[in-house]
Amino acid sequence: MKDIKKQIDLQDKSLLEKLCIILFLTLYALIFIFRIPRMVFDGEVLIWVQASAYGILGISGLFLFRQIFFTGIQSWKTAPFMNVFWLSGAYVALLLAMSIASLPAYLMGLDTPQNDANVIAAVQLLGAPLSILLLGIAGPITEEIIYRGFLIQKRKVPLWVCIILSSILFAFAHMHGFSLMDFIGVLPHFAVALVYGILYAATSNITLPLILHIINNVFAIILLNSI
Repeated sequence: MKDIKKQIDLQDKSLLEKLCIILFLTLYALIFIFRIPRMVFDGEVLIWVQASAYGILGISGLFLFRQIFFTGIQSWKTAPFMNVFWLSGAYVALLLAMSIASLPAYLMGLDTPQNDANVIAAVQLLGAPLSILLLGIAGPITEEIIYRGFLIQKRKVPLWVCIILSSILFAFAHMHGFSLMDFIGVLPHFAVALVYGILYAATSNITLPLILHIINNVFAIILLNSI
């Protein structure tokens, strides 16, 4: 009787966790894909809503998807030098990809991309420490869970298709309009997402693209804060 009750409890926990994951994905989609808060709030309130959402999603995501993070940490224990090799190579590829993807905007003399302008406004409102915590760390945790950990898996479609589609969605989430300038402005986001996706597909270690993502975001926050 106790074994049956224990099995039922495990089944309930699994169902509850699945519902929480659905809620996690839905909340992200509503806030950052469909941009529902922008229909209700603007200015400082919108910044606080989005930053707080990253904090909540980042913390809950670490728990809900803890298995992929545990697998990544185990990989560091068993093959630390190989992970350093992958991380170093991917960082070089990241810099190269960002440089190439930024060329069209540079050659066309485009103004500061809207996403960068939003980050500047967020840093000025939240302060650098809180911005680094929410936008530089919690944000990448949330996005790596969704765009790499969740979307790039072994499915019926080829893996390279998953990488490209997840990268397109990642770039779309950072767009603020549908003009040619907006598309050109998010090319660097698409490029870095490709690097993150290829790195995760090659290593199955979510911590590797996460580390790169955090480094990239934190550096951008520090740089934009100095402008």
